[in-house]
Amino acid sequence: MRKPPTRGAPGLLLDLVRCLEPADLEKSLLEALLERLPGATALVSLQGRTPRPSRIASDRGVHRFPAGAPVPPLVAVPVMDRGEMLGWVGYADDEALGDRRDAALAALREVAEAAGIPARNARRHAATMELALRDPLTGLFNRRAFEAFLDREVHAARRYRRPLAVLMVDLDRFKEINDRLGHAAGDEALRCCARAVEKTIRRADVAARLGGDEFAILLPWTTARNAVQLGGRLLSALEEEPLELAEPRPARLVVGASLGAADLEQAGGRASRLLELADLAMFEAKRAGGRRVAGGPPPAGPLPPPHLPEDSR
Repeated sequence: MRKPPTRGAPGLLLDLVRCLEPADLEKSLLEALLERLPGATALVSLQGRTPRPSRIASDRGVHRFPAGAPVPPLVAVPVMDRGEMLGWVGYADDEALGDRRDAALAALREVAEAAGIPARNARRHAATMELALRDPLTGLFNRRAFEAFLDREVHAARRYRRPLAVLMVDLDRFKEINDRLGHAAGDEALRCCARAVEKTIRRADVAARLGGDEFAILLPWTTARNAVQLGGRLLSALEEEPLELAEPRPARLVVGASLGAADLEQAGGRASRLLELADLAMFEAKRAGGRRVAGGPPPAGPLPPPHLPEDSR
């Protein structure tokens, strides 16, 4: 079978500009490098100046570069656009490269030159997609993103029979904060909650603002009992993120929240039921006075009820 001809610079550029996702562009770059130097090991990174590759390719195929793996000696060329380094392309400087270093440099320069504009486009596309999935006020994911993550994690939890929990969070007396202290204070209360959430969750967890003063946290590999424990830590983190008030007199307000936990086993494996149970638990916590977690074993020691500063009454 005849091998297809190597794509020249114009054809390569045309192929690369079609890759809007950074991961797709990385794969196309690796394939272009292997076309030009068969048998070599190619590596790429589209993460600026980082020395760690994102992906690696050889005759065995294209793979993510293993986390924690040592980076081999490289022959590499930067990917540039408008004077900014957007990443790099390279070959492993090993026995497979042999005496082909001059050919490797020529191939790298050709691919790197074609990659500049596509790399800029992919970065812009990734930034646009990130904005579309984020809540602009808090920086957390929005409802649309949360629902997509929920579908994915429920599918994985069912398939691999692993636990999955949701923690619903609703701020206490949020309307009163807005009415008495103004919407700017309400917005800052939401940001305080978001900061406390980010300090509390793990890297694998997904936190979102669903709308208004309602937040949700998706917790892979977690039971309702563990979610209640995390909820207790979140309430403690809220204590450490008070709302700073400048008017009518400087004051600090601890933002309270009611939390509800549920897991997929309790929900019979259904995503909609999982959210419903977590919501019901959250309302149970609110009816009990707020600033607590419901849906599992209660945290040790009841927390005091929320209060607004005397100055604002």
